[in-house]
Amino acid sequence: MNELKQSGLFITKHLKISDSKLFYSISKFGNSEESVIAFENISPDIVTHKQSNNILIYIALFIYGLSAILIIDMLSGGESESIFLAMYLTAATSLVVYYFITRKEYWKINLTNTGHFSVEKTSPSKEEVSTFLELLMKARKKHLIENYTAIDENIDYATQLDNLNWLKSMEVISKVEYEKLYLQLKTTVKPEKKRIGFGNN
Repeated sequence: MNELKQSGLFITKHLKISDSKLFYSISKFGNSEESVIAFENISPDIVTHKQSNNILIYIALFIYGLSAILIIDMLSGGESESIFLAMYLTAATSLVVYYFITRKEYWKINLTNTGHFSVEKTSPSKEEVSTFLELLMKARKKHLIENYTAIDENIDYATQLDNLNWLKSMEVISKVEYEKLYLQLKTTVKPEKKRIGFGNN
């Protein structure tokens, strides 16, 4: 399953995995944005994230408070009209319902450029989302290993060492794999020695 489509209230997402990148498009209120995310920019950090508009609850509680005042006034023989009470209760209840409808839980995948993209946890199902993210991380790992772990005597030592350190920090290779590749690098490519003094032409 190399594609994932998610539809919600006023929002649609489409994610597609290729050999070297992730295509990510999102549509909100008829406006669409498309992004192409290279696997090199996807970090291993996947964290849970909840999105909810808590201000709606506060407004609803305030309106419920006004409704309580009207009820007390009506019970004590005041001149408050029941139509206003009905309006207040309807408005407050609508806000509460909208709050729970729009409250979502997401997986937030961080990017190395400090950005992120998100995937709703249960759309279209929890299992499909989990499977898609596993495939994404496997495709990412495969691409990075194929393109950055080959030791080449024609590429300078420092560049290849930086690649190995980066792969380890991105959790693409384990510590044991890193040590094996590092040993292979040392035996294949000689580190450049820095000269000290004048005459470094």
